[in-house]
Amino acid sequence: EDDEKFRPAISIIDGNFGWEQDKLSLRGLNLDIPKSCLTMVIGPVASGKSTLCKVLLGEVPVSRGQVIISSSVCSCRIGYCDQTPYLTNTTIRASIIGSSAFNQGRYNEVIHAVMLEPDLSVLARGDETRIGSNGISLSGGQKQRLSMARALYIDSDFLVFDDVMKGLDANTEEQVFHRVFGPGGLLRRRNTTAVLCTHAIRHLPYADYIVALGEGGTLVEQGTLPDLVSNRQ
Repeated sequence: EDDEKFRPAISIIDGNFGWEQDKLSLRGLNLDIPKSCLTMVIGPVASGKSTLCKVLLGEVPVSRGQVIISSSVCSCRIGYCDQTPYLTNTTIRASIIGSSAFNQGRYNEVIHAVMLEPDLSVLARGDETRIGSNGISLSGGQKQRLSMARALYIDSDFLVFDDVMKGLDANTEEQVFHRVFGPGGLLRRRNTTAVLCTHAIRHLPYADYIVALGEGGTLVEQGTLPDLVSNRQ
């Protein structure tokens, strides 16, 4: 029954990845990212979590081994949310929609998931407010949530989030986590394949699947939380 539940969206076989030939960030990786599940990637600083995100996007220059993408995934764009949000000089609404078509229902759903309604309600021009170097300056947490909204708005069933919660205060983080990644959250309702790199191990009980990286970019273990706990006994 488990095999049926965890059909891989992406599999990495004997993967070695890095930015320079003689400096690999990830070594000897054999792992699966299961389809329509929330996979959390954990590990100490410099264990290669961000590199793994870029591997899934096909953006790491040096690679050996195989990255196998299931046919159900490769037809669509992969949504990505970086830990350093990049915002253009435009309105809040245009920043979220990007090059996609405007859909009011989807837009409202995304704004709600990242808790932007209170922020927009205090701006005279709401989501028509300009941001970026010519507009108002947003706080780090607002930029981060806007960046998440943009990733969630993309019509994609594969989303990658790289440590996106770190700019948020504790209360907002808790709420946004549940609205986006939680059991009744947006990603579950859409059946999205999602990868979240995180330092917040308190959220691990909500992961369907966990990938633990270690020092030097090796895979320490992978599986469900009960699997990992029983490995430790």
